[in-house]
Amino acid sequence: MDPVLRGGGGVAALALFGAFRLVRVLINSRETGPPAWWAVLLAAAVLLAVPAVVVATYFVLPVPVAEGTLTKSIERETGSAGRYNSSSCSERPGGGWRCSISDSSGSGSVEYAVTAGDQCWQATLRTNDAEGPMPARPEGCATLRDVEILE
Repeated sequence: MDPVLRGGGGVAALALFGAFRLVRVLINSRETGPPAWWAVLLAAAVLLAVPAVVVATYFVLPVPVAEGTLTKSIERETGSAGRYNSSSCSERPGGGWRCSISDSSGSGSVEYAVTAGDQCWQATLRTNDAEGPMPARPEGCATLRDVEILE
């Protein structure tokens, strides 16, 4: 896995720890009596914002295109049943990628010629042995959810 991606869990844990520390400081900011209403409101906003940012990051944070991330991204964008069958992408010597993707039923496959930048890609259908319709020109970007944690 890319070394930049390995620290993702640590960053999320650090953000959550920081949010809890901030909440504790805000709530305990008064010497006597209950905490100020604004401190409680701000603490609630922080505690809600941190998990929301973590979830949003999972869905939109771009990651570099590699064999695994490109395969998962294309499967996701085309509605492939790839989690049940084998799909794969391989880089071609002259540039670009060739991806063999399972169809939505998992009983057929399609092959795409793919051009990719650092995070985003565009594919063109080359062969179609699918049992159902598959997109002719899918495109998308590899995000954090396309990274396989267990390799």
